[in-house]
Amino acid sequence: MKALAAFAMKRSFNVYLLAAISAAMPFTFWLSAALVGLVTLRKGHTEGIGVLLAALAGSTLGMIYLGNTVAYLPLYLSSTAIVLLASVLRSTQAWSYTLIAGTGIAITYSLIAATFLGSLFDPVTDQLLAQLNTIPDANVYRQIVEDMAQNNGFILIFAGGSVDLAVLILMLSRSWQSSLYNPGGFRQEMHQLRLAPWMVIGLVVLAFIVSKLNVYALEPVILPLLITGVAWVQAVMAKRDMGGPWIAALYIGMLLVPYMLPLVVILGMIDAFVDVKARIPASKNHQNNNDNEV
Repeated sequence: MKALAAFAMKRSFNVYLLAAISAAMPFTFWLSAALVGLVTLRKGHTEGIGVLLAALAGSTLGMIYLGNTVAYLPLYLSSTAIVLLASVLRSTQAWSYTLIAGTGIAITYSLIAATFLGSLFDPVTDQLLAQLNTIPDANVYRQIVEDMAQNNGFILIFAGGSVDLAVLILMLSRSWQSSLYNPGGFRQEMHQLRLAPWMVIGLVVLAFIVSKLNVYALEPVILPLLITGVAWVQAVMAKRDMGGPWIAALYIGMLLVPYMLPLVVILGMIDAFVDVKARIPASKNHQNNNDNEV
């Protein structure tokens, strides 16, 4: 990936071509979006918009050829969100503000999508209901699908999830930028990530309001807390010199162990008010490495 990013950044033609080609294929749109983020972070939003236009041109051609609008919708949402998010990160140099901006963008996109694009998922809903009607004892799942259809659940999750994906892709862009121009910088940023107390309070209040209005729009409100919690755990693991197996166990646990995700979210919230990480003693190896760097 580093070699690909280096090739893309050699000249504008390279990145335009790669962005257009990868955007034309539904399963590689993330690469196109990551290139948009990389250029925006490195050269600013003007250059980033140029790469975005190349990506949108490629995705439009692919959409016309395949005749599938829904398959290309994530690229439109994610790529445009990445330009905004990368511009915030470039100007503030703070992931905390970038994550909060991501929540705001996701809610805005969700409202627009629910207003104008909700009908795109009608065929998906009809197909799911038709399949569930053929399965005995599927009443619970049928009720869930019907509730999602009535409350724009599919499009809200899709739009909010596309912006959440944009945040994760932006992290990939930042890691590329770090590996090319500032080795170790991205890792240090993640380990230092903390939300301000007012951000956590605002997210909790917003989560309460959104859950009362439409629970399907809740995901983007939780994401900043989740990412902050994961960053906190990884920073503590690095401080205690706990290697790759522990990090792998963290992600597997979040996928498989009940209540693991809520616990990580709570850690992200607590970290904003109490800097527990600073009170955890570092391992001897970690201290020696820091001394060597100094």
